[in-house]
Amino acid sequence: MIKIAVSGCLLGEKVRFDGGHKRDEFITDELSRYVEFLSFCPEHIAFGSPRPSMRLVKEGERIIVSSNKDGSDITKPLEEASKRELFRLEESELCGIIFKSRSPSCSMGSAKLYQDNGYCESSKEDGIFAAMCKERFGDLPMEEEGRLNDAWLRENFVMDILCSTESSAISSPTTISSPSQRTSNATRAVFTPHSNTKAPLKRAEACLNTWQDLSKKR
Repeated sequence: MIKIAVSGCLLGEKVRFDGGHKRDEFITDELSRYVEFLSFCPEHIAFGSPRPSMRLVKEGERIIVSSNKDGSDITKPLEEASKRELFRLEESELCGIIFKSRSPSCSMGSAKLYQDNGYCESSKEDGIFAAMCKERFGDLPMEEEGRLNDAWLRENFVMDILCSTESSAISSPTTISSPSQRTSNATRAVFTPHSNTKAPLKRAEACLNTWQDLSKKR
């Protein structure tokens, strides 16, 4: 089974700072038909839910996590919780990760960065946990749910996941006659982009169906 790590709030878990969630329909209603999810939320582990909101603050040459309630530096507990979550993900055979956009812990280049005087920088940053994941799992497909609203980015992410799955299954890539190699070649053929495709989401679904059919024949 394909396993993907996903920010818990996107799965409908009530782990956000306000005690709510940000359930994403594509993830829970569509992608869930083909993959297994591994939920994560370092903020919930560190501070529980509900909790005061937080922000990334540039303090000299370093970036800290600051509580919006009292301005206190809460970087250390969030980093410790992120390391625990990272260790848990390392124990799983992941094929991809989906992060919550604009999160100070989980965003991929979309979190607001503030100056210590309260003004917001023009640049955006990775969240604390996302940065750790990018360093540790650099070769894995990773995306934010916000970017997956774009049909082509969504399709590319799905295909990257499947390619990652196929690559991990190939033990002898130079052995053309091996069943896994033939499966990989057939799957890559389906993955080849077509510039005149008008329904990228349906092609992505076709890729998933193909992967399932092929995997049953191994």
